[in-house]
Amino acid sequence: MRAIRSNWPNIRILIRADSHYCSPQVIDWCRANDVDFILGVAPTTTLRKHVADLESSTMARLEASKTNKVRRFKEFFDGAASWSRVERIIARVEVGAQGADTRFIVTNLASGKAKALYEDVYCRRGAAENHIKSWKTGSRWALFRARLTTTSNSWSWNCCAMRTGGLPSTRFPPLTGASPCFGLVTC
Repeated sequence: MRAIRSNWPNIRILIRADSHYCSPQVIDWCRANDVDFILGVAPTTTLRKHVADLESSTMARLEASKTNKVRRFKEFFDGAASWSRVERIIARVEVGAQGADTRFIVTNLASGKAKALYEDVYCRRGAAENHIKSWKTGSRWALFRARLTTTSNSWSWNCCAMRTGGLPSTRFPPLTGASPCFGLVTC
């Protein structure tokens, strides 16, 4: 963290990870180190109480519509007993032929609509994992290097996972030019 901050002192770092990494220690560390986070949260009875009405009304919308699925979002503030404070929780309720599927995420990002944070920020974690997996096999390295040299400030730091262990025998080009204004580390 010190190396990143020393080279890019104004960079915003976002950690996005599934519920396996959502712990009080991770959340507190992120807050103490001025790191943004968006983490999956395992469903609990308490969280489910917050979305019970939304699940019911979403099922009713599906029955009244001609679509295969209905997806809705809700946000609220809550916290596990082990957390040091309440946090912003976003619930995604999706109802289809298989029934209701509800997912929860926690974030310290104050701005952004629930749907956009879930679909455009959190869900990209899975896509990044798939890209990293394909890079590990070597099949995507040429495309990655071409994109690295042609993109500017919007370069995604998902490749940090590769720099720190994904491709240990590969020599990466130095990071030159304008520094990225926003970094992503995917776990």
